[in-house]
Amino acid sequence: MDPVAEKTPSLSSYAYVANNPILLNDPDGRDWSISITTDKNGKKNVTINVTAAIYNRSGKKIDMRAYIKNQTTIFNKIFSQNGNDFSVSANLNFKIG
Repeated sequence: MDPVAEKTPSLSSYAYVANNPILLNDPDGRDWSISITTDKNGKKNVTINVTAAIYNRSGKKIDMRAYIKNQTTIFNKIFSQNGNDFSVSANLNFKIG
């Protein structure tokens, strides 16, 4: 059970893994956060922070730093947006496990 599930009652029970429990694993639901602020002009600013450890259990040699850089770039492009009334910034903080 996600210990902070009450913070997002409108989301599915798999919200803690972005609705993908096969690919993503966040056992306690504490590895990501979303904060929303409003600036003096009324613009909403949403910040998404994700902290994750990545493991190479494939048995193949992988340049983990390059992989992390690539995945961080993709994550930020997918989730970061800027509009007139809102902005979304995404921060992916990977560490090698």
